[in-house]
Amino acid sequence: VLNLTPNNIGTRTFTINNTGGIVSNGTTNFDKDDNVTLTGSSSFTNAGTFNHSHFGTNDNLVVKGGLTFTNSGDYLLTNGGDIQITGAGSTFNNSGLLHKSGPNDAALFDFSASTTGTFNNLAGGEVRSTGGILHVAARGTNTSVAGATWTANGGEIRLGAEWTGT
Repeated sequence: VLNLTPNNIGTRTFTINNTGGIVSNGTTNFDKDDNVTLTGSSSFTNAGTFNHSHFGTNDNLVVKGGLTFTNSGDYLLTNGGDIQITGAGSTFNNSGLLHKSGPNDAALFDFSASTTGTFNNLAGGEVRSTGGILHVAARGTNTSVAGATWTANGGEIRLGAEWTGT
């Protein structure tokens, strides 16, 4: 189990610059107050289960600095929470399940007006909302390719920004 929980010590930043990045094949938890930032020139891959269950003022997973976050497992937004994709080259690739459940809103987006982050729903990837509203609106050129699915069953998916795909 990899716990990204800040334990009320303020925003926690993980800089990942190594070859191969970090691969989590098990369970990753983000369930307490304060933001978590993943930055660097490398990558973070979730190949297991990523539980993003905190909902509050500081509930953000921030992907920045050119880092690539790849979800090939299950990324579960079980209550609320935000994923911020900020900065040129920062990317969230989904080839697994990105699932929003629970009554509170959740969002995927880039806050920065001067730089871009990108969201890609790749072949085999599913974006699903079974509760609340899932906003997907990063400012980069976002893609959804053949073989990727979007499912709103009991929840809502709202798309914004610029999209390409087949």
